Amino acid sequence: MQHIPKAFDISAFRVCQFRPLTRRDDAAWPPPCKAEPRRRGQNGVGTEHRNIKHFGYIVVKLVLMALVSLAVPATWAQGYRAHAELEKLFIHHNITGTLAIKDERRKEAWVYDMERAKQRFSPASTFKIAHTLFALEGGAIKDEFHFITWDGISRGNTDWDKHQNLRTAFRDSVVWVYQDFAKSLGASKEQRFLNRAEYGNQTLTGPLDQFWLNGSLAISAFEQVAFLQKLYKNALPFPEAHQRLVKDLMLIKADNQLILRGKTGWAAKEPTHIGWFVGWLETRDGPVFFALNMDMPNKKEDLPKRKQLVEEALVLLQALEGDNKPTKPLVVAPLPPVETQTLPITNATEPAATPQAVP
Repeated sequence: MQHIPKAFDISAFRVCQFRPLTRRDDAAWPPPCKAEPRRRGQNGVGTEHRNIKHFGYIVVKLVLMALVSLAVPATWAQGYRAHAELEKLFIHHNITGTLAIKDERRKEAWVYDMERAKQRFSPASTFKIAHTLFALEGGAIKDEFHFITWDGISRGNTDWDKHQNLRTAFRDSVVWVYQDFAKSLGASKEQRFLNRAEYGNQTLTGPLDQFWLNGSLAISAFEQVAFLQKLYKNALPFPEAHQRLVKDLMLIKADNQLILRGKTGWAAKEPTHIGWFVGWLETRDGPVFFALNMDMPNKKEDLPKRKQLVEEALVLLQALEGDNKPTKPLVVAPLPPVETQTLPITNATEPAATPQAVP
């Protein structure tokens, strides 16, 4: 028996059957749309009406998601000004990228490449800042001492191929741990937390364990700074204890003059790899927030430039000079191997790895 597909006659809200594409000389052409008796659902509403309503809902949702994804609120760019020295810095290092700096000591905000600072990119491992909050809030992990069992799968990185806790997973950008967090939370909780945090375009599509790496989630440099400002003040809509713990995990360097907190990221997606370094510098006079993203055409060779560029920019803006200049240069040394669950909070680095190993 030939299958006859069904379609909607939208103008009349009728279910019609397409006749077979055959024709007799005495037959009317084109064949008329044959109305079928209205079918009723359990609630008394015709199934065709429900289908049309559902179709309209999907269309509206997709349109709204597209608008949210494209629109970066103009208010986040307000107050930023171009800085000639920042431009010279990027030109000197032959780097294509953007750097947004908000100096709350002097109530100033500087940016290199305003338009790029509005452009959204995959957050890669910088999303671990927000994702850790999500995991703690959603019960995927209890605290920084929670033991995370390695699954025994080698990923070509000695820092990854072992048991973890929250400190080691954050410090070493252990992707498989955060992929497990995502699976534990599920898409519904992840989306709810993205919306609550107002993180980037708040879009979660595609594989659940990839959406922040090279998937649908994207964020701009301006949005990174705005998010970090809230975290610094414990003003995000998450428990204050969790926010304090995340800031503790972000610690890179501390001395009697300043504290540097941040997270790097590497969006290893062809054709252009994107590098991130976001965070803030705490001085006696107040914090200085920063968000850098840059093209990395040389991939692994460009990784050190992320922190180097930010450090030089902070020197130019006198965040590392005068009374606030550290007694030692801002050189981040690797941590010694740690086998116990409790780790000292000392200098940290992102491990050298292949492009696939450090997103």
